[in-house]
Amino acid sequence: MENSHYDIIFCGGGCAGRSLALHILHNPALQDKSILMLDVNPKQSMDRTWCFWDTNAPEFFSDCVSHWDQMEFCHPFGNYKSPLHPYKYYHLSGKDFHVRSNELLSHHPNFLLKQEKVTQVVSSGVQVRVHTSQGQYTANEVFNSIPFLLDAPPKNESLCLQHFYGWFIQTDHPVFDDKTVRLMDFQGEQKGNPRFFYVLPFDAHRALVEFTVFSNTPLAKVEYQEALKDYLESNFQLQANQFNIEEEEEGIIPMTTHAFPFEVAPHVFNIGTAGGMTKPTTGYTFKTIQQASRSIAHSLARQAKPKADWKAKSRFDFYDRLLIHIIQSDGGRVEHIMRRLFQRNKMSSVLKFLDEASSIGEEIPLFLSLPWKPFLKSLYECYILPSLRPQAHGRSRILDYPNPSYNA
Repeated sequence: MENSHYDIIFCGGGCAGRSLALHILHNPALQDKSILMLDVNPKQSMDRTWCFWDTNAPEFFSDCVSHWDQMEFCHPFGNYKSPLHPYKYYHLSGKDFHVRSNELLSHHPNFLLKQEKVTQVVSSGVQVRVHTSQGQYTANEVFNSIPFLLDAPPKNESLCLQHFYGWFIQTDHPVFDDKTVRLMDFQGEQKGNPRFFYVLPFDAHRALVEFTVFSNTPLAKVEYQEALKDYLESNFQLQANQFNIEEEEEGIIPMTTHAFPFEVAPHVFNIGTAGGMTKPTTGYTFKTIQQASRSIAHSLARQAKPKADWKAKSRFDFYDRLLIHIIQSDGGRVEHIMRRLFQRNKMSSVLKFLDEASSIGEEIPLFLSLPWKPFLKSLYECYILPSLRPQAHGRSRILDYPNPSYNA
């Protein structure tokens, strides 16, 4: 299939593009659509990990995932361990995702993947022209997941980065509880910013151990490495000569409630992080991408305009904005807030809330368990104080994230 016009072009061949392509090509009403996917990166290595909680394994990848039924939250004064029912916590490696998606997409003769860099997308209002490093193509619809430069949030809206670095390690003796995910471990000095460790045990000898920091500036690589060494020694009594590092993982996720647009021009739509599918306060993205892909494919099958009907309810944007402001302005309090949230509520209730699937009635007990002073302060600084200041005019500057690697 070599031509210059396609029904659909995907700019970017990562999780969002491939997931939507799979949902489109497995919909009986859309199987004949001609699809071109453009990506400069062949995606042949272990470049990232996707984790999420759900009641069922993900469509298309059910035999590629690992899962856990129990989760642990740790803090300087102890820990809290709980079953996740009705949820399971799933892990899908980037390598497995790309191998399986390549296998499924290759069965469709009307799908073509080209390794080309997208340089420009231009909509005429009727069709869209996509320029690449090697030529140009046209399409009826374009879905973009490449994080082109984005408008900055307004000055009264908080923005910080979630940056992380981790090791996939193998130990020479059994160490890990392979039935329990350690979602957050706040043991260790916070240094004014939320800092925690994450442990994903694949068996008693193998785990992903990651160090995450919320701040405006990433750390030097050696700082993450030293933190991981100290954590493995103090929590698992592992000296450097007792484990091997099999893989590394690192990334940066922008955390903001800034409204990333879904439709950016006639017949041009942003998906993935570029389309606002990343949860602002957690960085989790994979599950939302699957929900969005299913919704977009259904609308296309009805010959309707794609809709962003997976978007968060406005109250969750409000909640996220308050917490992000606390993270940025008073990050040392986050450990206490998280401790109260996980200690005083069922784990499944917390996860349902983070999934933005809870009702207001279910949310009230969660809110009553939290310290109220930091949230009142955040409410004043985010909503009341800006209304008292003279309004600035003009367009906000352009954000250039430092080589972000989107992970969820």
